Amino acid sequence: MLTDPRHCAECGDPFADDVDPRRLTCSTRCRVRRHRRREREELARLRAQLAAMTAEEARP
Repeated sequence: MLTDPRHCAECGDPFADDVDPRRLTCSTRCRVRRHRRREREELARLRAQLAAMTAEEARP
């Protein structure tokens, strides 16, 4: 997800001017929320991939 480098990647709030430019999130809450969202998305992708493989094997 590409965002403005001066805004939080999760909530979009602006950073202070003196924040490290490599910083992605504004707080621990946003960092954890971002991690959990990315993990859920990856799990959903893997489940869909498994369902497709299972359906493919079930075909005669």
